[in-house]
Amino acid sequence: MTSYRLKRRNFLWGIGAATGLQAMLRLSEAAAEGQKPPKRFMVIHHPVGGNHDNWKVTGTEYDFQLSMILDPFKDVQSNMVVISGMNIVKKARPGTPGSGCHEGNTVCLMTGEPHDGLWPGNGGDDAKVGAASVDQLFLTKAPTTLGAAAGKIPSLQVACDERTDEREYSTRRLSASGPGVPMDPYLSPAKLYDRVFGNFMPNTSGQTDADLAKARAAKKSVLDFALKDLARLKTLVGASEKPRLEAHEALIRDMETRLDSAPNGGDLVNGCAPGAKPTDPAGLSRFVDNGMSNGARQGKGDQDEHKQVAELHYAILHAALACDMTRVITFQYSPGTNHVSFQGFYPGDASVVKLHHTQSHDGGDKNTIPFLANVTRWYSEITAAFLLGLKQTKEVDGTSILDNMIIPYITEARWDHVNNNAFPVTVFGGAPAGLLISDPQNPPAAGMGKGRMKSYGSTSTRPMNDMWLACAKMLDVPVTTLGTDDMHTTPLDISVM
Repeated sequence: MTSYRLKRRNFLWGIGAATGLQAMLRLSEAAAEGQKPPKRFMVIHHPVGGNHDNWKVTGTEYDFQLSMILDPFKDVQSNMVVISGMNIVKKARPGTPGSGCHEGNTVCLMTGEPHDGLWPGNGGDDAKVGAASVDQLFLTKAPTTLGAAAGKIPSLQVACDERTDEREYSTRRLSASGPGVPMDPYLSPAKLYDRVFGNFMPNTSGQTDADLAKARAAKKSVLDFALKDLARLKTLVGASEKPRLEAHEALIRDMETRLDSAPNGGDLVNGCAPGAKPTDPAGLSRFVDNGMSNGARQGKGDQDEHKQVAELHYAILHAALACDMTRVITFQYSPGTNHVSFQGFYPGDASVVKLHHTQSHDGGDKNTIPFLANVTRWYSEITAAFLLGLKQTKEVDGTSILDNMIIPYITEARWDHVNNNAFPVTVFGGAPAGLLISDPQNPPAAGMGKGRMKSYGSTSTRPMNDMWLACAKMLDVPVTTLGTDDMHTTPLDISVM
């Protein structure tokens, strides 16, 4: 009898052994064998978002009302834990100089370790990364789970705008593979798509409709062969094996249906739909830090193109998660020292164009805090739409992608640039990934499902590393300490006990 391994090899040969199609087959096999969906980890950073009074929620731990900044997350509130009173411990290695607020905070926040002095030049306060960032640390500590994506992409780094004051490494690079080795993010959605789905459909570049139809027919013939082979196997195997073969048959028929309906054969299984390659927005070149792009855009804000870039990135990342192309992602809207301009966000005059980071330093302007709150809420709206899409995309076991993720939504600086405590943090995810979304001892009333609020007080100095340790625990990553003794205590109590 022909072994499944041989049939699998023949199937891969028939479809061209493209990376994405191999990922499709692995998803199908996992579904047929009743495996649980994988856990994933994604960090989303929004800049200069530490406006605590407009961020903090009111109410009790399991029954709270969302604030002006967090209100856009109401449709995913049951998948969120709002954490108040965290503190970024910013410090340099002994014997090295300190750094700027955004610069040191970003590095120490993302690595959980002291920064290694300064990069030369770059304004004289550009913190040099002294360790791998937490996303890369988790990846190396959990290679058989977080590092075992079907698409074999270890991690993705994504940014929507990289303009800064002095072309700093510290604020423009969330991820680092090790000391002094920041990782460049994808700024272009088209290039991100190529990285993730460039091999999903082999040899389609420049082909005609007839060529694509021929390729689709070839793949359908492979599926037809697989169905016939499964039918033959069902007459030869014992009764205990038949349910497994029937599950494979159902999935192959589903692939066949999707292959017929998708214009390029890309819509495959369980929401895994790469779609067409996006075209980069015309204004994207303005968001590249080329040393000459600082300053406000004359007469118009950047917000429309900035949002478009973010939404294109999110669409690709949504598909990448559904296709299990990767399980670790860092996403940055813009650096803390950004030069993104906004129009229509400044109270009292909708025509005014203001630079986000620059305005955050004008504490004497009574409209500064409302302006910053409006910008942070705007980022919440874009993020919430992405999270809701993940919540609406079902996995093979009926849970959602969001249920199987841990997504810290973080920022690097308070608006006053003075203290590092009372930081706003929100963690999104679901019970399958270990996130507590309701009290198991005292469940909320029917229809509530309002998530959880953890407050450590407005003067708390609870280290931010305790949040990362909680994430590690929920993701089954063997990391129990992080940074120096004063940079962590114990994991936050936000996991299922």
